[in-house]
Amino acid sequence: MRKYIFCITIIISLISVNFKAQTKAKDTLFFKFDKNYIVTYDVTPDKYYLLDSNSGGTFYFERKESHYNLKPNKVKNLKDFIHNSKFYRKDFYRKLNDYRLYEYFRKYVIFLVFENEFIEVQSSFEID
Repeated sequence: MRKYIFCITIIISLISVNFKAQTKAKDTLFFKFDKNYIVTYDVTPDKYYLLDSNSGGTFYFERKESHYNLKPNKVKNLKDFIHNSKFYRKDFYRKLNDYRLYEYFRKYVIFLVFENEFIEVQSSFEID
């Protein structure tokens, strides 16, 4: 009986180590907080909407927490990043593919940089 318990313990240990080895650290993206492109509302102050978001489905960032004194290698322009991506279709009525942008950004740790504050956000999507 002890052999079986020992074998089961070993197997469970190996499986848990295997699961930990498969988790991949997310890359981090930093974007300048552009008040002319990112919109907030008083009723939902922790949600950051993009001017390009569509009706029928809306992409937004949701605040997780603030950080200070981070040292990013590069802070990108969010509007330029989106307008030069496969998610933005300038020839369509609904230019931004909100859902695909949501799927893309959820693979990353995202920070919106506002002065000395680094706002950690997560990609979110809701159907209107």
